[in-house]
Amino acid sequence: MLFRSLFQLNYAYFLHRNNKLDECIPFYKRVIEIDDRMLEARFNLADVYGKKGMHEQRLAEYMAIYKTKPDFPRIKVAIASVYVKLNKLDKALPFLEDHIKDRPDDRRPLKTLASIYFNAKRYQDAIPLYERLLEKYPKSIKEERSFYVQSLLNTNQAPKAMKVLQSHLKQNPTDNRSEEHTS
Repeated sequence: MLFRSLFQLNYAYFLHRNNKLDECIPFYKRVIEIDDRMLEARFNLADVYGKKGMHEQRLAEYMAIYKTKPDFPRIKVAIASVYVKLNKLDKALPFLEDHIKDRPDDRRPLKTLASIYFNAKRYQDAIPLYERLLEKYPKSIKEERSFYVQSLLNTNQAPKAMKVLQSHLKQNPTDNRSEEHTS
C-alpha cells in the first residue's frame, strides 16, 4: 500500500512539475484516499488548485493539512495567502500573526502583516513590524519605509518620522520620494 501511494505521489508530482495540472489531480486525490496522512499530496494538490484559480478548493486542502498537523512547514503562510487572495484579510490575520510568533524575521509574511495592519488603520500594530523590517532588511524595503513613516505620522510621532526620513536621505541623497511625507 505504501509503495503504491508513493509511486502515485511521485507520478502526480512529475505531471505537476511538467504543468499537466488536470492530469495530476486524480493521482494526488488517489494518494489522499489511500493514506490521508501523506500531507505532501494535499499540499501539492492545493498548489495545483491555486494555479487553476480554484482558491476555495486550495484553501480546503490547506485547512485539512492544518487540522492534521498545524506545524506543517509554512502552512500558516499558505492559508493566509489564500485568504489574502480572497480578500478575507480578517481571516488571514491570525495565521500570519501566529507564523510571525514562530518566525519573527520572515520577510514576506512580515511585509504582508504590516500591510494589512496599515490598510486597517492599525498603525500602532504596523509600526513594530516596519521597524523590524527596516532593521533586518534595510535595503530591500524602500516602499515599506513610506508606510512606516506614514504610520508614525498617523500616531502623532512626527519627530520620529522626521528622524527616519533624515536618516534615509543621508543614506540615499538622490531619493526624492522622501519629500512626499514632509509636506
